[in-house]
Amino acid sequence: MEIKLKLNYPEMTDLHKAGLAGLYMTLQAFEKKNIEIEGLSWHLEPNQITLTWLTEKPKSTFDKLIKKSFWIDQEGFLRLTGLEQDSSPNLEQKHLLQTAILDSFLQFGKHRKTGSEKTLTYEVDDKSNYIKFAPLITFRHQKASEDFFDKKGNFLNSIEAKGWFYPGGSQKHEAHKNTILSEPLHIAI
Repeated sequence: MEIKLKLNYPEMTDLHKAGLAGLYMTLQAFEKKNIEIEGLSWHLEPNQITLTWLTEKPKSTFDKLIKKSFWIDQEGFLRLTGLEQDSSPNLEQKHLLQTAILDSFLQFGKHRKTGSEKTLTYEVDDKSNYIKFAPLITFRHQKASEDFFDKKGNFLNSIEAKGWFYPGGSQKHEAHKNTILSEPLHIAI
């Protein structure tokens, strides 16, 4: 199965384009670090990504892609492979990224679980700075395949785009269940 993700698809919002850029950077980092995802190949072009799923049931391959793309480190910070192509982030960079993600995509408690708040210290220009920090334990994106696959392990044709997947996206009217936002697979990825 082949999926083309194009920057110039008419359905692409700025949020979609940012997500595609993140995927591009992640796959580029895999190439730099010689990381392979069993069951997946990809081709990067300036304005598109082609993903080729080499198995009949791509769910386990998708799970591997997710697991290698972002994770929680031993300190409780969210890490993104695409942002770590040449070096690992320092404490301030990890905290800034985590704050941005927790204040946007993971702003609601049901989409993430954090531990007890603690204070971290870092130095800038020989001055100590303090960060109030609650380590991340889990976050919704780790289980993204639940939203992309049916019970048999096949990709769904469209994905509900609400809540964690599209902050602010929701059903328009309770009486009309069909007003829930959805995306075709090639846009949702």
